[in-house]
Amino acid sequence: MQNRKTEVCSRLFNWLYCLTSVACAVLGPRVLHAHQAPDRALDAVRIEGTRPQIDGVLDDSVWQQAPIFTGFVQREPEEGQPASEKTTVQVAYDDEALYVGIMAYDSAPEQIVSRLVRRDQWTEADWLQVSLDTHHDHQTGYAFAVYAGGSIYDAVIKDYGWDNDTWNGVWESAHVIGNEGWSVEFAIPFHNLRFSSGGDWGINVARYISRKKEQAFWVMVPRKESGSVSRFAHLEGLADIESRRTLKLLPYSVGRSTVADTRELFGNAGADLRYGLSSNVSLNATINPDFGQVEADPAELNLSVFETFQDERRPFFVEDGEAFETPIDLFYSRRIGRQPGYHALPDGYDALNESESTTILGAAKLTGKTASKTTFGLLTALTAKEYARVETTMVREVSGEKYQERSDFLVEPRTHFLVGRVKQDLFAGNSHVGLLGTAVQRDRARDAYTGGVDWTLKWRDNGYTFWGQFAGSRATVDDQRRSGLGNMAVLSKNSGWLRGELWWEAYSRHFEIDDLGFQWRSDFYNPWLWIQLRKEEDWAIFRRNFYNFNRWGTWNFD
Repeated sequence: MQNRKTEVCSRLFNWLYCLTSVACAVLGPRVLHAHQAPDRALDAVRIEGTRPQIDGVLDDSVWQQAPIFTGFVQREPEEGQPASEKTTVQVAYDDEALYVGIMAYDSAPEQIVSRLVRRDQWTEADWLQVSLDTHHDHQTGYAFAVYAGGSIYDAVIKDYGWDNDTWNGVWESAHVIGNEGWSVEFAIPFHNLRFSSGGDWGINVARYISRKKEQAFWVMVPRKESGSVSRFAHLEGLADIESRRTLKLLPYSVGRSTVADTRELFGNAGADLRYGLSSNVSLNATINPDFGQVEADPAELNLSVFETFQDERRPFFVEDGEAFETPIDLFYSRRIGRQPGYHALPDGYDALNESESTTILGAAKLTGKTASKTTFGLLTALTAKEYARVETTMVREVSGEKYQERSDFLVEPRTHFLVGRVKQDLFAGNSHVGLLGTAVQRDRARDAYTGGVDWTLKWRDNGYTFWGQFAGSRATVDDQRRSGLGNMAVLSKNSGWLRGELWWEAYSRHFEIDDLGFQWRSDFYNPWLWIQLRKEEDWAIFRRNFYNFNRWGTWNFD
């Protein structure tokens, strides 16, 4: 039976290897045309005098000199039609920051929908957004949005997939609602961004009018097409800018005193460091970090046998976290500092107190992107031993009397974590191939290692995508050292009236990445087919029509 399972796995991996090789060979030349350069550009002017006062009023001298750009186009509801309300945008910069001024004219300013919400929360209200592709790699960027009520939203964005709104940049904004509409000023410091020195950036500006459910862009991507960052316009005129070698050191100390039957004193101290080595390389470090002020995870009731995936909210791990992302989650930063539990309590022992998290003694991270479009990242962290106070019932040998004995039990050994990442952009910039490796080394306990190669290929103006990953693991499974293999490959058509996706993933029985990654289960293979017919044009009373066909199945290797 075992030989048969091995043979099945071998055949499946061989077929996937052949599929990858054929796709790369046949589609490679076409990938060169994956990105169609936009024919629109915004010009930024350098500020020679005083920077604009960020008050939302576009009356500063720089806004009298900067060129005004307009011509927004609807994506919703009337795709391709001029925006129903005029919007203008201006861009300026100095040695410190990029400044954007937007005037959103409105024929009925009293109907502007203005609501106040928490940062990064969505609400049904008017908003204005500026998006930047600072590396001009057509893959990733930053988004900055301001609601008419003053709330803000920012995120690290991708050409595909979900935005990472757990990233919170340091930037300024102000808005004013007046008789002609409403206006916003943005001030985005360069030290807050990662960018390649010299050359243009990518940019797009969007506006949403709540009462009309209208979404308009300066560069509009039709609904039948795909891509976002890869379709940005050019931001021209930036010259002699660089992110200075800024050093930020944030020490902290905390103390606590508990007075009950006895008095208990507690103290702690640590520091966070961030050093910008250049405009596109940064070093972050932390010693005994305190994440007590980090937003708590939302309450969630999980009645299944599978673990819940939680978003990362700790600033040290959120910063440049996208550099370590791969299709298979070989790196899941929530493992560092997790709740102790590597060693289970023996039978008959009860825990009197347990820590909710493992103490992180220190961590460091180096990330950046070279002029040759190579993204790299290196992360290391060390966590302390953790003990649980336990109690068990003992029996005296002579009298047979029972008594309770308390002791400290090691539940988490001292552990060193290491993650390395290299990713090379290919062709027009929105394709790549990458490597990622992880290592977990425990004091007097079993180590664990994973590694993998991932890729994304796009062609025909982002209309087709082939992406996936091959990965391997070496870890302890069922109290034995085991090696496992896993893979994912997805071929999709993302534009036009006919869309579809052919998905394949397979993980061997002994594929184990949970020491530093996230894996909901192993020992299965899962083919999936999705076909969609869509009509974007109006038909009868319907604005859009979608017809979907799905077929999938999941099997294990038994």
